[in-house]
Parts: sequence; C-alpha cells; structure tokens
Amino acid sequence: MRHVTATVPRRAGATKSLSEREIEVVRALAQGRTNQEIAAELFISLSTVKSHLTGIQHKLGLRNRVEIVTWAWENQVVATPWPNSEAESSPRQERAPDAILGGCAHARRPPVEPRG
Repeated sequence: MRHVTATVPRRAGATKSLSEREIEVVRALAQGRTNQEIAAELFISLSTVKSHLTGIQHKLGLRNRVEIVTWAWENQVVATPWPNSEAESSPRQERAPDAILGGCAHARRPPVEPRG
C-alpha cells in the first residue's frame, strides 16, 4: 500500500528547465486538451506532442500526464480559470458526446430504462 499513498516529489521552480514549447504543451494539457487537440492548437504533429510529454515527464520526474497536470496547477503554470467561470468556455465543452468519447462503440451505451 506504500506505493499508492507515497507522494511523488514535485520539482518546484522546474519551469526554468522546460522549454517555452514544453510549457505551452503543459498549459494545454492542464486545460484538458487531448494530444490531438494540442497538436492542432500548437501546429505540431501528434508525435511531437508525445515527445514533448515524454521530455516533460523526464525533466520533472513525473510518471504520467495526470502528474504533469497536477504539477502545473500546484506550480501555477496555468493561469486560466476553470470552465464555467466568467472566462470563455473551452472548445471541449462545445463538442458532441461522440467527439468526447472518440467514437468508441464500447463507450457509448444505450440509455438504461427504469424498472417499474
């Protein structure tokens, strides 16, 4: 159980070790963007986004994109307010459910009929 409750050391001030492009990727990721959305937004390829994420994980000593997002919010790398605030809503909120699910057939389930 120690591995579940152990905290990962976060490198405060590590933004200096990240390139400007890596910081842009971190900000987009922390705002809930997918890899494909980040690629389109920053005009880079999907494999470049993945390379940046790998480099960010390595430089910050993080294991996954969730830890990157947590690090970004803890270190105030993201200054944009959450959606539903007075700021503009993200494009993600305007997408249809199929786009959010990525068109996965197993993710779409028929509505459950109430038993009566």
